Amino acid sequence: MNRKLLTLLLSLALALAVWGGLPVHKAQAAITSVTLNYYPVNVPQDAPVGCATGTSFVVIATVNATDTGLDQYFTGHVTLGMPGSACTYNSTTGTWQAELTSTIDLKQFTIPASQTTYQVVFYVRSQVGFTSNSLRASVYSCDDGTFSYCPAGGRVSSSPAAVTPMDMTSSGGWLDESGGVDVAARAGRYIAVKNGSTLVGLYSAEDNLVPEGNSHAAGGFKVAAPSCTDCAYTIETWLPSAPGTAEGGINTMDANGCPSDIVAGAISSLDTCNSPTAILLESFAGTSQGGVTTLILVSLALAFVMGGLILVQRRRNNGPAL
Repeated sequence: MNRKLLTLLLSLALALAVWGGLPVHKAQAAITSVTLNYYPVNVPQDAPVGCATGTSFVVIATVNATDTGLDQYFTGHVTLGMPGSACTYNSTTGTWQAELTSTIDLKQFTIPASQTTYQVVFYVRSQVGFTSNSLRASVYSCDDGTFSYCPAGGRVSSSPAAVTPMDMTSSGGWLDESGGVDVAARAGRYIAVKNGSTLVGLYSAEDNLVPEGNSHAAGGFKVAAPSCTDCAYTIETWLPSAPGTAEGGINTMDANGCPSDIVAGAISSLDTCNSPTAILLESFAGTSQGGVTTLILVSLALAFVMGGLILVQRRRNNGPAL
């Protein structure tokens, strides 16, 4: 090539960069680590290609980055071993994105200025037909809040964690709470299902702003867990600010009105949990004075009372009666 022409082209390229004709990218923030904190060791695998439907689960991770004194911008996703096996929800665009998608289309989040640690919550679906036995969270640094430049070369991933995929027709089912007035305060909290100390199911109560195609009211949820008979699972509620710590009481399956089994491919309703227990009145004695019956002795078949005991007096033509 003619030396004069080469010099001219180089000068033109430099001028375009200075004038803004070529994109000038800022230096990305340095991610120091990504750590998996909470995830179900049994993951539901029932989403078709593209993940438009399917059972969602939650993965909670911590991202550590250097302090730049400025807001720092990132995208991220969860992988499940074989490339293309998982989709992560992007709440900004309202779409499920496969892990092979461009980095700028993944879940977006911002670490505020002067903050170096950030908790990231991923909503994930696993596509059928893939090997999904190793869970990992990956994060990419972006140059600014437009999330238009998040180079794949800047990826930092967590260590892999072993998981077991659940075929939701043969090895997994769902625990379902329809929600409503009684549990509305639970909205947005995480619902954790444990088998002993092992986390086998994790999701969040409505309204979690993730389109799932259900009609749950506030506080309701549908969480996947391995099928079982006479299950010993416990069901905990976690505050978003304190994941891993049970808030209030802990329900145990096969107790307090909760179902005892999770049938593969079926929904087990938790709407009956903590319903008042019926009390059987075995006997009583009373005396009638001036048309008023006074109860003097009550014998109950059950000593444990939930919801209290209500006695209703009615009257007959020939005198008062309980």
